[in-house]
Amino acid sequence: ILKSSLERRINKMLKLEFTLNDELNLINTNNYAGNKSRNLASADAIAETDLMQWLTARVLVRQMIQDSRFLAPDFSASTEIKPFREKYYFIKASFSKNSKIPSLNDMYWSPGGNPDLKSEKGYTSEITLDMTSYLSGSLKIKNDLTFFRNHISDMIQWRPGESYYWEAGNIGNIVTSGLESGLDVNYTVQRFNARLNAGYAFTKAAIESANTDNEEFSGNQLVYIPENQINALLRLSWQHLYSIFTASYTGKRFLTADNSQYLPQYSVSDLTLGTKLNAGNVSCDLGFIVENLFNASYQNIAYYPMPGRSFLVSIVFQFKK
Repeated sequence: ILKSSLERRINKMLKLEFTLNDELNLINTNNYAGNKSRNLASADAIAETDLMQWLTARVLVRQMIQDSRFLAPDFSASTEIKPFREKYYFIKASFSKNSKIPSLNDMYWSPGGNPDLKSEKGYTSEITLDMTSYLSGSLKIKNDLTFFRNHISDMIQWRPGESYYWEAGNIGNIVTSGLESGLDVNYTVQRFNARLNAGYAFTKAAIESANTDNEEFSGNQLVYIPENQINALLRLSWQHLYSIFTASYTGKRFLTADNSQYLPQYSVSDLTLGTKLNAGNVSCDLGFIVENLFNASYQNIAYYPMPGRSFLVSIVFQFKK
C-alpha cells in the first residue's frame, strides 16, 4: 500500500488537498482456485472553504483505476451551518456518489465466491442536527440526529445458498432509509466521573427491484438487517476505580427474501469492574468482566448459538518512557 498527499491553503477561505493511493494485492491461498492479483489506484481532489463564519463547504472528486482500467468517478459535496453564534449547534448536509468494488474474497473465495460480480453504485444523502450544551462547569450534553437515504444498484451481499455454504451475489436495486440518533452525557465533579453514551438506529433496507424474473420480493426488508438497534454504555469512575455497563438491543432479522422466516429480537448486557493503578512510569489495569450478564439465549447467525454468561479477567500493563 502506497499513500501520498499534498495540502495547500490558498487563502483564509480556501484549502486544497490532493491524495494518491495505490494498493497491490497478490494472493496465494488454499481458499482460492489459483493465485489472484489486483492493483487498485485512486486519486482524490478535495476543496474546503469557509464561506462565512457560520458556513463551510467541502467538495471531493475521486477517480479509481483498477488494473489500468478507469472506473466511473465518484464525488461528494457537504456543508456545515452554525445558525447561532453563541451556541454549539450545527446543521450538516451531504450528498455523494459512491462505488464499491467487489473484494477478492467476494469474487474468488471457495466455496461461495462469484467472479462475475458487478461493482456497487450508489447515491447517498443525509442531514444531521448536532447540538452540544454545557449546562454547568461539570455537565456536558451532546446529542445528534441524522436522517439518511441511500440508493444502491447491484448491491453485493452474501446470503445462504441452497448448499451448506453462503454465496455472494448482486441482489438488485436497494433503497435504504432511516434515522440515527446519539446521546453523550458527561458529568464530572472532583474525582468522580459519570458518562452515558446511547444510540438508536432505525433502518429500512428494502429491495426496490430484484435481480431475477420474479419481483415478488420488492419492498421486503433485506436479510440479516434489523430495522431497530439500540446500544448504551454507562461508565462510572472514582479515583482509580471504575465500572462499565453496556447493553444492546437488536430487532428481529429476516432469514429469507420473502420475509417468512426470521431470528427473534434479543438484548445482551456486559459488566466490567476494574481498577487502574499507576506507579511511576508503569500502570496496571486490572479488570473483571462478565459478558452476557443475564445469560441471554440468542443467535447472530441462524443455527449458530452464541455463548451464554462468560467470566473473564483482564490484566494490562503499560510502560511509559
